[in-house]
Amino acid sequence: MARDVWVEFDKRAYAAFRRSPEIEADLRVRVAKVEASARRRVHRRTGELQDSIFSEVFLLHGGLVGDVGATAFFAPFVEFGHGDVPAHPFLRPALKAGRIRQSRKRTA
Repeated sequence: MARDVWVEFDKRAYAAFRRSPEIEADLRVRVAKVEASARRRVHRRTGELQDSIFSEVFLLHGGLVGDVGATAFFAPFVEFGHGDVPAHPFLRPALKAGRIRQSRKRTA
């Protein structure tokens, strides 16, 4: 039989914990490692895709978020393939290697 568990906490203390300098520093190191891994794994022709790979850490809704991605318009076609062109994933394997949970595509 399933049971519900209810946990109450001090919202201010939790928000401060999520924005602590130690957590931010750790997150910055982790996203930098994922970025470096993606740059190593990318299928390279001109270097434009490799140069477009980025990472950043920012506050969102009171918590820290790490974002790793690529700004080149054709990055999704390389990552997932397109038509008869096979996929050459570089971000998903980098995330998996870094053991960071991947989220759905961020909307601007």
